[in-house]
Amino acid sequence: MTIEIRPLDRDSDAEVRAYWEVGRDAVADRPYSQHVAWQAASTYLRAPGSDVHEVRAAAWDGDRMVGVHGMRAPLLEGTDTAVVFVEVVPSYRRRGIGTALLHHAESAARELSRSVLIGWAYSPVDDESPATVFAAHHGFRVELEEGSKVLDLTSGRERWAELATSAAPHHRDYRIVTLWGPVPDELVAGYCALNTAFMGEVPTGDSPVDLEQWDEARLREREARAAKAGRRDLYTFVLDAAGEVAALTELFINTTMPHRCFQGGTLVMPDHRGHRLGLAIKVANLRALVAAYPQIEWILTDNADVNAPMNAINDLLGFRVVERCLEVRKEL
Repeated sequence: MTIEIRPLDRDSDAEVRAYWEVGRDAVADRPYSQHVAWQAASTYLRAPGSDVHEVRAAAWDGDRMVGVHGMRAPLLEGTDTAVVFVEVVPSYRRRGIGTALLHHAESAARELSRSVLIGWAYSPVDDESPATVFAAHHGFRVELEEGSKVLDLTSGRERWAELATSAAPHHRDYRIVTLWGPVPDELVAGYCALNTAFMGEVPTGDSPVDLEQWDEARLREREARAAKAGRRDLYTFVLDAAGEVAALTELFINTTMPHRCFQGGTLVMPDHRGHRLGLAIKVANLRALVAAYPQIEWILTDNADVNAPMNAINDLLGFRVVERCLEVRKEL
């Protein structure tokens, strides 16, 4: 067997589709598929955002693509880091293909003067997986442990009214606003301020993290790409008495796969905590989601084990852990 690694031809419909299919097949044994929808992949693979430099390559056995890697190097913050993933179709594992792909990604990261690789490895709740074993073998250390959680939306919706009622007396001085994107002009500044603060307020492990700097141009570019990819974004904002954004939660759904949804960020700014706003906005977003997509089956989120407040809210809502997610880090 002779394996060749070469860059993904983003102009080739056949290669882009094969790249997506390798990723799909590599995670087919996981309990809930997080694999990106095809419409989204065909958009993002061909046109990366302006805030990142992407390198994508594939391993070929003759005319068959059998493995892939992606390396994303941020251009606006975290400019010493690169995010990497490696996927190999199950029938080709344990032949050195993943190692070769990782070395290819590491070389690309070094060429961009990146000194740190970051990745994510999923496993069953009480066991290792090929991904966690691979990461440990290649010198990645665990930076943060998270629970990958699912909320079953086929039942339990009747509890939401009770939860909203229990939280309401604690936030009478606030206004809750739920809407589908794009973010309206009058909320853009608050949205950007909260997203800039986000990485400084949530658990991220022991290593220093650069805050993402958000402005309207960055937001509008992301929205335009997401819309082209078939994604709809659902927001619930909290506004204080002065009309300033005090909290926010996000849900993302791709219209080509309306049975599933992904939780985005949820953050209550420090000065506004203690009013059960986190619970209130998550319930409001859930109710708006199922009103628009009554056929939806589940939502997936990842929560750091040390994030006790968010874990408590998600436990109330009925989320359950279905996998472990390890954020891993390697110094180059």
